[in-house]
Amino acid sequence: MVETRLLRLADVADNLAIADGEDLQLIEFTVSIWDRERWPNFSFDEIVCRETGRLLIRPASMDRLQALRNEAGAINLSSAYRSPIHSAEKVKARPGSHTHGQAFDIKCWGEHATNIVAGALIAGFTGIGISQKHANISKRFVHIDDIEDGQGFHAPRPFLWSY
Repeated sequence: MVETRLLRLADVADNLAIADGEDLQLIEFTVSIWDRERWPNFSFDEIVCRETGRLLIRPASMDRLQALRNEAGAINLSSAYRSPIHSAEKVKARPGSHTHGQAFDIKCWGEHATNIVAGALIAGFTGIGISQKHANISKRFVHIDDIEDGQGFHAPRPFLWSY
């Protein structure tokens, strides 16, 4: 069953309209202009920075996330866009991929985490961080991003790490 879903996701990823132009730009959204038709499974409130209320996101990254959701099933986000002044970003030497509107943390564990990782690779996500050791399974997650080489990040892409 997982193999069939992943093959279908590969077909979806091949057909994503991720090319250039506006979809690759970081765009500021407000709740009134959030594209509910384009991303029907994600609300503005799920993606917005929880500390500042701002949302700058790359639409192509959201398209990848929606494609992953369409095929892998329910996705429960613990983090998406973060402002550079978000407390989790301020402690870093330099802001991470969440501040670029290209990263998502998905609460998951077990088989669902495996499906998320496999599907994320097929959908074109290039950075995958795995946190699956926490004693409380509700705190386990998988980080996905679609940062590309040349964006000046500390790790080349594709890249896999564990927390």
